[in-house]
Amino acid sequence: MRGRRPLIVAAVSLAAISLGLAWRVGSLGAELEESERLSGTRSQRVLELEQQLQLAFAQRDALAKAADAIAESRRQELASKAEKARKERQPPPEGVRLCVQSLNGLLTKSGNGGLRVLEATELTDDKALLGVEMIDSDLASGSRTLYLPERLMVVVDRAKATATLLMQGGTKNESRVRSPLPDGGFSIVLEGIVGVAWEASLPALVRAVGVYPEDVPQSRKSRLDPVANQSWRTRINDLLALASGDLTWRCEHFESLEQGSFKNALLTASNRGHLIERSAEPARFAIKVDTKLGTVAIWLSGGKQHLRTGGVDIPESGFEILLLGLTPKQAREAMLGLVAGE
Repeated sequence: MRGRRPLIVAAVSLAAISLGLAWRVGSLGAELEESERLSGTRSQRVLELEQQLQLAFAQRDALAKAADAIAESRRQELASKAEKARKERQPPPEGVRLCVQSLNGLLTKSGNGGLRVLEATELTDDKALLGVEMIDSDLASGSRTLYLPERLMVVVDRAKATATLLMQGGTKNESRVRSPLPDGGFSIVLEGIVGVAWEASLPALVRAVGVYPEDVPQSRKSRLDPVANQSWRTRINDLLALASGDLTWRCEHFESLEQGSFKNALLTASNRGHLIERSAEPARFAIKVDTKLGTVAIWLSGGKQHLRTGGVDIPESGFEILLLGLTPKQAREAMLGLVAGE
């Protein structure tokens, strides 16, 4: 019995260790299963968080783009307002102002005082006013229509004695409702106008078509009324006064305006002491510009020129007196585009 006791003890010990190991394996297995379960849960949660994070990043980028678009739109709006304010502070070019003034005068004289151009920003070389605001007031009903065309042109029909105000692009405001002007343009036709007065007063804007009736006297076709005649002499002399040099030329008189030149005129040239040094009586004269050379001159044709040494004939082919210190741009603006050459 004594020999077996140690074996029994060892067997019991081994059984106990075996049970302990089994429990440990079972425990480890359970821990492993729990760990795998928890690991799977964590992996799924991590995946969900990653997806939410990516969505948040996408939303952030979209919001940033939207904010940039709003900021750019606001910047453009502020720039537009600043440009409009600058234009409102800055008066239009002198040529544009004179053109608008002449057009309003012609509208009044033709019995269309309800039509009036309030503003224009530019006069183009192809005879159009840009940036126009024009109001049409019905004096009887009190209604008003505000036209905001992108371009305004004036077409005179010599045979029909009409002037058409042709508007292209832009909008009109009528009864507090704004609507776009038709794609093909919108026209207001004025009847019974004196075509020659429109052509003479607005050479830079008027587009004339047709011919005058044969029963209209030639003198009526080319002669201006006293107010228009004086207005043109003022424009000419204001321009000539800007020229530098020893002599200052002036237009004292002209009889008529025809085909872009002034007929049967008297021009004088005075020194700085206001004494007349020379004069000319051309059959025709015009203000001539040379854009390439950047020069301005008085172009004379026919008639005589009077110098201290005596009179000399002015050739029919033309003779030029250079006006120093003037630019073609100044001449075009002062003469409302009625210049020769280019």
